[in-house]
Amino acid sequence: MRILVLTIQYLPSISPNVFRWQAIAEYWVKQGHEVHLLCAQHSARPREESIHGVHIHRVGHATLMDWAYNFWNAQNRRHEPGAGVHRVSLWRWWLEKLLDFTWRAFYWPDGSCLWYRPARHKAEKLIQQKSFDVLISVGTPFTTHWAAYYCKKRCPHLHWLMDVQDPFSIAREFPSNNFTLYNWLNQWAEKRTFAQANTIVLTNLGAFQRYDAAFPGFRHKMRLIPPLWALPKAAAGFTLPRPSKSVIHLGYFGSFYSRIRTPEPFLHLLEALLQDEPAWSQLLVANFWGALEPEFLRMFTQYPALKPMLALHGLVSREETTAAMQSVDILLHIGNTTDYHLPSKSVDYLFSRKPIIHIATTPRDSFLAFAGKRQGLLTLYAIKQEDLAKNAAKLSEFLHSFKAGRLQVAPPHPSFTAQYQTPAIAQAYEEALAKQRC
Repeated sequence: MRILVLTIQYLPSISPNVFRWQAIAEYWVKQGHEVHLLCAQHSARPREESIHGVHIHRVGHATLMDWAYNFWNAQNRRHEPGAGVHRVSLWRWWLEKLLDFTWRAFYWPDGSCLWYRPARHKAEKLIQQKSFDVLISVGTPFTTHWAAYYCKKRCPHLHWLMDVQDPFSIAREFPSNNFTLYNWLNQWAEKRTFAQANTIVLTNLGAFQRYDAAFPGFRHKMRLIPPLWALPKAAAGFTLPRPSKSVIHLGYFGSFYSRIRTPEPFLHLLEALLQDEPAWSQLLVANFWGALEPEFLRMFTQYPALKPMLALHGLVSREETTAAMQSVDILLHIGNTTDYHLPSKSVDYLFSRKPIIHIATTPRDSFLAFAGKRQGLLTLYAIKQEDLAKNAAKLSEFLHSFKAGRLQVAPPHPSFTAQYQTPAIAQAYEEALAKQRC
């Protein structure tokens, strides 16, 4: 097959969508397919290049901030290793507020709208030149789907697979634009893309059910393809500081999002744990790897008593993430408030052979629905304030069990993990395309 993939971010950016589609695209190349990928430009990368056999085309700007990065040829960028903890400054605070009341209040469909026109024109040109068999758009952002929608209208014969990694019009808790202004437009536009697409891929049952209710009549197009498990080899020479063997290291991997997932439930819990057993301040360290925006950094600073127990590492490479995940003692997972988002790291956690502390913030927690019953998984529901003391006691018991060597985690069966690895996920996409063609 000859395949064109539209996705805003690609290397050197690191994000769940980049990890997923880099692995799939490179696998398809090895299988003999011709893969072209259209993404946003980067001042440090050529407009046209080949990476491991994947033909990369870069046009336009991912966001207004990325335009500024490219204009100034910035070296320290968000979504890239080494730029994960943003210190709060007065000018940054004023700039964020200004953008909230101007640019962010009116753009549509999302902050990547700058990319739409150059991406659409480039995609149409490539389609005329290459005669692609398949067009794949990866979202969020919805801008990629909107560009693909017009390409499909211009070329009806082209099979369009719409890969919805994160929902758009139904995501009220995590809006891509001003829902007060654009709610009707969001629903109208996404329904039109669903009608035009040949195949629609979702990652979890919650999103499938929400879309089936919102846009009835498209169930026959929708397919469920789970998160990808494709951790690279661990970075050589990585070490986690361990001044004492008695200290337990927790590890959280990932980002935070307003109204979806924040560190507050865990910080409340840790504060309650210290009130009951102050000795844990010397025996427990919570490590956080991932981008940390100012609003979440402020949440950490609101708990000064916890400062000696917190280590914020920012965004690191995928190889360093693998090494860090292998080095910590217990993995920390904070669930989403929504049931239609499944964190991409879910499979990484489940197959890590590490104990997991999971903080659920909704009864319909997507991670628990995905994980099922598992050895070494402690689930604490951070929904009611009156449950805080009880949860702190459960956490203490879990940590003491770990110190005593009573927590055993059995390795997953190879036949189970295989369905989440690159060959199976890539095959699932091919099967979705083949079934919809019949």
